[in-house]
Amino acid sequence: MARAKRRRHGGTIRKLPSGRWQVRVYDDATGKHVSVGTFSSKADANVG
Repeated sequence: MARAKRRRHGGTIRKLPSGRWQVRVYDDATGKHVSVGTFSSKADANVG
């Protein structure tokens, strides 16, 4: 059975040198990207 694709609502995901995954979003108020947090797996970071 095919796995359903999940769609992120904005933001980017990147892998940090520590091996954790960071989610960043663009903040219109400051004009900068801000971190939402870090996650141990890409799947956890991709939810939302």
